[in-house]
Amino acid sequence: MVGVLLTLVAIGLVSYFVIKNYYPPIILLLLGLLLLFCAYLEGVPAVAPKASTNFFAFDFAQAFTNLLKGRLPGLGLNIMAIAGFAVYMDRIGASKALVKLCVKPLKAIRSPYVLLALTYVVGQFIALFVNSAVGLGLLLMASIYPLLVALGVSRTSAAAVIATTCCLDLGPSSSNAMRAADLCNMDVVTYFVQGQGPVALCTIASVAIGHFFVQRWFDKKEGALAKEDTKESALDVDKALEGAGPAYYAILPMLPLGLLIGFSPLVYKAIKLNLVTAIIVSLIIALVVDIATRRDFKQCCKDSQAIFE
Repeated sequence: MVGVLLTLVAIGLVSYFVIKNYYPPIILLLLGLLLLFCAYLEGVPAVAPKASTNFFAFDFAQAFTNLLKGRLPGLGLNIMAIAGFAVYMDRIGASKALVKLCVKPLKAIRSPYVLLALTYVVGQFIALFVNSAVGLGLLLMASIYPLLVALGVSRTSAAAVIATTCCLDLGPSSSNAMRAADLCNMDVVTYFVQGQGPVALCTIASVAIGHFFVQRWFDKKEGALAKEDTKESALDVDKALEGAGPAYYAILPMLPLGLLIGFSPLVYKAIKLNLVTAIIVSLIIALVVDIATRRDFKQCCKDSQAIFE
């Protein structure tokens, strides 16, 4: 009887929000989670014991992962989940908040080619969380590129460094890493930390040092060093990052990677968490944070459309 009443209430709420022109998929997702929670209070688990993450809160997200896997299993689902999360982070200004946070210490560096080398390192760090190569390139061109040009680096050198920031394709959310881990019969986080990590650190250091010398050599050869266009150097980096969320939004793009590493065999293996479930959990947390910050439930629901598109 209680279950019937809750279902009727849920149907009523869905009808209300659809009539009021709220974005239906996110309303269905939130109400589905609420119903799963009510069922859990009645002693009904969200997923079968064999499929459990061993943590009841994550099991609610796992229930949706299981449904999604029935429609699009394997690597395709992982890639679509990552893409949806990346676009949503960009829509709410979380990606820009992360870039803005990383750019701050770079502004204090006055040696143009040291800054050039560090830009590559920072770009690789951001690439772990901003999975869209095009999106990251645009963010860096809008934020760090004017800073490099203002310090005397040629436009060609600045663009060359930014263009290489996604060349390594690192992290547990990388489709290549997921495929490689699958072929090696390893957990993707273990593969990233033990397999990719040591090689990546050496590669990042080598490429950064290479950029320092190679770009400086090309700039000297072309006579571009120390030639500044005063109008270009006046470009406002902060203006390029308009639309960034509050500083704490910078944490949101890091959530999936943090969850995957935190609940991996390397750190805490009692809780089992796969990539798609980690992204669903991160999306829910990000949505709650966004609603609490902007206090505009309808607009926040509308922005979540980016995930499903």
